[in-house]
Order: sequence, then C-alpha cells, then structure tokens
Amino acid sequence: MLVIVSRHELMIQSLLREPLARRRQLLRETFHTVDQKFQFATYMDGTDEETMQQFLSQAVEQNCEGLMVKTLEADATYEPSKRSNKWLKVMKTLMRLSFLCVSVKERLHGWFNGFA
Repeated sequence: MLVIVSRHELMIQSLLREPLARRRQLLRETFHTVDQKFQFATYMDGTDEETMQQFLSQAVEQNCEGLMVKTLEADATYEPSKRSNKWLKVMKTLMRLSFLCVSVKERLHGWFNGFA
C-alpha cells in the first residue's frame, strides 16, 4: 500500500488527550479517501444493542475478528501501548458462547486455568 502525505497535511499537535470524537473529526478534515488506496476504518455510532449486534454480524461476515467498542467523549482519550478499560473488544468467538468463565479456583496441572 502506498500512502503519500503532504507536509502541510500532517498534524503537529498531539491528539492523545483529545476525545475520540474530536480526533475523528480532525482526521477527516485533514485526510481524504482515495479510491483503492486510502480509506478510513468503518465505524458505527450507536447505543442500542440490536444495532450493535447487526454491526458485529456484518464485521464477522467480512472476516473481521470482531469490534472495538469505544466512547466518543467521556473517558475517550488514546493511550498508546497501554491496556485500559477505555475500549471493549467484542470478538466473534464470544458470539457462540452462552457463558464466559471469568475465574477458576481449581488448579490444573500446577497452573491456574482461566477457562473451563
């Protein structure tokens, strides 16, 4: 993939502390899609469970692993190389489970097992 960016298009300021909605707005104002060469990630803004389930199903049909669920304004800063509770990863493998085991108290072969 070839990406060409002009110097005047580069953002000089750090956007790490800006909420996702603002970062998204600035990126779309600064960069433009180029057919077959550059595009933004597909996203959906929503709050109801049924719409989000449909979006997850569409992602899975397109061979995506799942979705990243994020807030737009509250607690929506970006923290590179750090795991946090600001994003929720929803994977297609979890769609088939009727339960998810969070912890196990018994030991299996000398190791604690996170799955049962």
